[in-house]
Amino acid sequence: MSRSTNGGGQDLLRWEIAAGHETIVEQLPSGADGAMSPDGRWLTRWIKQNIEIRPTSGGDWKSAVSFGKELPMGTGHFNITPDGNWLLFHDLDSTGKHGLFRVATAGGAPERLGDFPTNSRLGSIQTEGR
Repeated sequence: MSRSTNGGGQDLLRWEIAAGHETIVEQLPSGADGAMSPDGRWLTRWIKQNIEIRPTSGGDWKSAVSFGKELPMGTGHFNITPDGNWLLFHDLDSTGKHGLFRVATAGGAPERLGDFPTNSRLGSIQTEGR
């Protein structure tokens, strides 16, 4: 879960249903958007022109994807796959066409998976485990 803070930032929360208790996992600065991976291993944040990732257990943030320019906030077009191995995201390819891309959470070069169904930066990418 996440919630906005009075300072314009965002708290990423873990909610323990049985105990009715929340734990703040990460406090993101103003202008950042973030989420926890479905498997609970990774935290992601979109800040200015980067999507950054770090283990939930701690450590330094590392850039997974860097864009050539700052993109408008409000986009939710990034998410970690249920197995925790890939970061999916919406971007433009070298010809300016909207595409769905992935990059390994372990690092590496992004690869284009196919066309993206919209030119809008609004919305979200949801992943399901099977």
